[in-house]
Amino acid sequence: MRVLVTGAAGFIGNQVFRQLIDSSREVIGIDNFNPYYFPGYKSLRSQGGANDRLLNVDIRDLESVQALFKKYKFQKVIHLAAQAGVRYSTENPNLYFETNVVGTHNIFMTSVANNVDQVAYASSSSVYGESLGPFKESQELRQPKSFYAATKQVNEILAQALSTKTEFLGLRFFTVYGPWGRPDMAPLRFALQVAENRGITLNGDGSIVRDFTYIDDVVTSILKLISLDTFASVPVVNIAGGNPRSINDLVALLSNHYERSHPVETFPADSADVSLTHGNPDLLRSMIRYVPDTQLEDGVEQLWKHASSLDHEIRRAVLDFKLPNAQDFSLKTS
Repeated sequence: MRVLVTGAAGFIGNQVFRQLIDSSREVIGIDNFNPYYFPGYKSLRSQGGANDRLLNVDIRDLESVQALFKKYKFQKVIHLAAQAGVRYSTENPNLYFETNVVGTHNIFMTSVANNVDQVAYASSSSVYGESLGPFKESQELRQPKSFYAATKQVNEILAQALSTKTEFLGLRFFTVYGPWGRPDMAPLRFALQVAENRGITLNGDGSIVRDFTYIDDVVTSILKLISLDTFASVPVVNIAGGNPRSINDLVALLSNHYERSHPVETFPADSADVSLTHGNPDLLRSMIRYVPDTQLEDGVEQLWKHASSLDHEIRRAVLDFKLPNAQDFSLKTS
């Protein structure tokens, strides 16, 4: 079975890519290595392994995508490439449309045209909007609170419209965290700030609640799902443990590692942030007899070990990195 992993230098994608290589599967990974966060961190994450199988391909470039599928004849696709980040989507919506809508459409249509059996793709808990938990896949979706969330809703609609011969399964991820996580997300950012003995910078009062899902549990879920012979007409599934905790809980766990007392610096809450994410994992359990179960205390301890093991220069570069201009995200074709 030949598998394509898109976003294979990203947080989730890289770990899925590595696991597939370790299991001796035929796998190709692609990524465009864009500068959304410190590029050196993504390079470190991607070191080792079969880097000859990790190709620089931008999903926005349809011709490159078509050539890739023609060459490798994939049976399954794990589509994790996307422009991440809820807040940045309000500043640069064009990038999110080009990547998450046009790029995903390129992957979907090319998969169908090349008779790919199954496509599992990244959706997001953000599609639920401002809802009461626990969120079930069958519930009607609310109005999205961010442009990012809107792109993920569009992806789900596209997948359902195309699911005639190729099976599509949307993976609604809930606040994935852990070693090698995304620096724009609170868990890793807080851990790096503590490791550098800086004060934690917090948007809002910390009362918002997230269904934190540890990376190893997420990777296990994806690999079990993609190993199924059929998705049984299931269009989307929550990847969550169903045990939400507040941001203040996360701060408290990491603050235990401070060498000295540091204040938490608060900034206004972002209007794009929902107050709660809480996934119902019953459908996931029924499909693969597995549910993410790593407790926040244990996951944060592993995250802390990762953050504290990084060189000081890397931690500082990640924390001090400033987003480049919009043109630096432009599609570059050969």
